[in-house]
Amino acid sequence: MRAKNINGELRSTVAKQEAMTALQQKEFHARTAQHSKELEALTATLKEQASQIQKVSDRLEHLKPTKKDLMISRIISRRSVSGGTYFQPQIVLQLSLPSW
Repeated sequence: MRAKNINGELRSTVAKQEAMTALQQKEFHARTAQHSKELEALTATLKEQASQIQKVSDRLEHLKPTKKDLMISRIISRRSVSGGTYFQPQIVLQLSLPSW
């Protein structure tokens, strides 16, 4: 009789554990699916931001003068010794023109 009672308790315990395992697996799969959706959304956002950054970079690149087109040759600062006249520093730009 005692062995039947223990056997019944063990079966009951195993059934409870199996039910708990099945529940945990469902919860795990649900969380995994949710994380997958979130990851897809984040990936899409990241791709859109990368595209926007590239567009801004392209615009900035067009604004930047190239070395061929524009050379900063020197900064000139001079001050007249005799008259006390002060000239602001100037940036002298040298455009490279095509040689025809």
